[in-house]
Amino acid sequence: MYGHRWTSSYGTEIDPDKIWQACLRGVTPEQIKRGMNLLAQSGAEWPPSAPQFRAMCEGDTGASEKPARHEPQHLLLEQSDRGAMAERIAIMNTQVTAESRAKGRSTIASLMNTINGVQQ
Repeated sequence: MYGHRWTSSYGTEIDPDKIWQACLRGVTPEQIKRGMNLLAQSGAEWPPSAPQFRAMCEGDTGASEKPARHEPQHLLLEQSDRGAMAERIAIMNTQVTAESRAKGRSTIASLMNTINGVQQ
């Protein structure tokens, strides 16, 4: 249902820390079906947390509205860090562009020398 958004939030292993298993302990198959139906109807772009899904299974209609977005932790930045990160990225892009141009010029010059029979 969520593809890469699931793996971005929870990884590729199936419940390695047994969090979902512990959270859903005691939930019946009928309740799981209810939770899945509510989840499908919610139109949520990101998967719910285990407690949110349990609430949906138990019929908590407030939980079905929109599960919280679970960004991968390495992508979460404090507001103050975002500006600094944007500046660093801009500097890196400028450096990469300048380096790429220089390397490209050097490669073209080498190719032209080879074509013209000039040895280096």
